[in-house]
Amino acid sequence: MKRARHGGQIATARALRREAMKPSGAFPISTAIQEAFAKAVKVTKVKSIAPAERILTEKRDTLSVELEQVTPEKAFAWLNHANDGNRSIRDTKVNTYTDDMMNGKWTNCETPISFYKDGFLANGQHRLTAIVASKTTQLFPIYRGLNREDGLNIDTGLTRTVVDNGRISGLDTHLSNALVATARAFHTGAVVLFAAAGIGLDVSFLYWLGVVATAALLAYEHSLVRPGDLRRLDAAFFTMNGVISVAFFVFVLADVL
Repeated sequence: MKRARHGGQIATARALRREAMKPSGAFPISTAIQEAFAKAVKVTKVKSIAPAERILTEKRDTLSVELEQVTPEKAFAWLNHANDGNRSIRDTKVNTYTDDMMNGKWTNCETPISFYKDGFLANGQHRLTAIVASKTTQLFPIYRGLNREDGLNIDTGLTRTVVDNGRISGLDTHLSNALVATARAFHTGAVVLFAAAGIGLDVSFLYWLGVVATAALLAYEHSLVRPGDLRRLDAAFFTMNGVISVAFFVFVLADVL
């Protein structure tokens, strides 16, 4: 749905970036980019980047950080003149950011928009593209003066899990209550269905041993986690589920043979 809702805007934003990667030589913006920009942010004409925008992309020899309001015009200027050597745009990430910005779900972000000493963008192209596509102004810390080698350590962290986000947002207890309750309901239903299948089929005692073993292992699995403490979630719901699946398969196979 997000892609359908914002597909045209994202396509326009990507077109902006493709145009921006073409050598322009000077700060005045080409007619093609003016037209694409007009579609994205509903302006009729963009003759050149204002003096303030020139300063924002200047070279910096020392590290500095400033809190700034990033407008669609400013974001476009940075993408057009200061974005060289970054990885390819991920559509899904831009779609998500755009949706959040358009619907007021975007919160203050502690991760800065970063620039190298030579004035080129080091980090933030997805957020800047989303600002252009969503036609909103967002507040960001702006970090300038990074060394080129510093870029190797940007965006290399682990992806957050739903549990990580629960802890970070302070909703860990509520989130874990919901997760544990849902898992218990599904696992109880699974045992009931296994039993119903045994009643309806011609099975031996080996099948019923498998059902009992599965129920016991599931009970142990749920003893590993509790609301507010999901530290052993991986062991409970990934490792144990693998063990349970293999164990039940062995009992069923033994019954069939």
